[in-house]
Order: sequence, then structure tokens, then C-alpha cells
Amino acid sequence: MTKKEPTKQINDVEVVEEQLPFPHPENYAYTNAALISMSSWDIRLSFAETRPNSEAISKAGVVMTPAHFKALTVAMFQNLKSYESVYGEIIIPLPKQPEQAKPKEEGVVEKGEQAGKKAETEGMRVPRPPIKRTTKPR
Repeated sequence: MTKKEPTKQINDVEVVEEQLPFPHPENYAYTNAALISMSSWDIRLSFAETRPNSEAISKAGVVMTPAHFKALTVAMFQNLKSYESVYGEIIIPLPKQPEQAKPKEEGVVEKGEQAGKKAETEGMRVPRPPIKRTTKPR
């Protein structure tokens, strides 16, 4: 049985929206990774769970038409805005970038170098970073 919503005008066309009863699934799958692949005919969403130091475990997949994918995207965006209006903005942490080596001033000894010198004098070998040599142009 469907529930008829009031008529709407969209681009000069009268549209009657219907709400279909939508049962919840019996089983849910946790996912923290997703892959989207597409062709001219359909869009595939693949969901997996990743764990530290292991391979991803495939959990579920969904295939849909591009039009349905777009409608789902719009609905998800609207729900995201509703969620954030109640619970606050969701912050997506950026992956940590490796620190760039900073050129050090001449004659300055870093803490690591002091520890390396101390360890070498006590018989332990500590790898040192390669020394960059620069020559002045003539």
C-alpha cells in the first residue's frame, strides 16, 4: 500500500509523489571503506571493512543506475546536513603527511645527533641521516 503525497509542480509538470513502505534489512554490515566504480550503464558501490595490519574484508555491494545514484547522493547530502544541524559538523581528519626535512643552520646540533653520538660512544650503532653537501657556484 502506498501513501500519496500532495501534488507538486516541477518544471511545469504536475507530480504526485508516493511513499512506499520500506522495510529495514534484517542484517546490517559495518563498513569503513568504500569504492565507487562506474560505466555508462551503471554505478557500483563496494563496501569493505579495513583493520590495521590486515587486508580489507568485503562486506556488501550495490549496483544502481546513474539516475538512482544521483538521487541517493542528493538524499544523503540532505540527511548529512540534518545530522550536522543536530549533532554538529563532522570533521574528516586528513591523513598525516610526512614532515619535510628542514635545512638546519650551520653549527647547530639537533637532539637526535647528540643522542646518536652518545649511543655510538657506548657501543650502540645509531643510523644517521645522509649529509647533504652543497658547493658554491663559481
